[in-house]
Amino acid sequence: MTALHWTAQNGHLGVAKLLADNGAIIHAIDNNGRKPIHVAALHGNRNIIKLLLSRGVSVDDIDKDGWTPLHYAACSGRSEIVSFLLNRGADIDAQGKNGRTALKLTMAVEKVRQEQHLMRR
Repeated sequence: MTALHWTAQNGHLGVAKLLADNGAIIHAIDNNGRKPIHVAALHGNRNIIKLLLSRGVSVDDIDKDGWTPLHYAACSGRSEIVSFLLNRGADIDAQGKNGRTALKLTMAVEKVRQEQHLMRR
């Protein structure tokens, strides 16, 4: 994990700007095959995503599995990030290597939530 990945995870916008301004590789890949924009989407850090997009990162940048930031936002239940990415032109039909779209991931996450809710009763 690079310092930029860490800031993307933890939402430290000031540190992310400082890193980007001083040569941090905005397309760096971590040990999980993810770039900082994927980590920011997973953790719901909209301002980091905005910064990365303003620096030329694609809203549809893919990871090692073909997942886009939209996939990460969807699978982590970050509806506000899903909306933000869609408003920025994210491809709603983008498929990962496994053929799953963000919509399919959202449906799977919601199904699990409903099952957990029912099992608690």
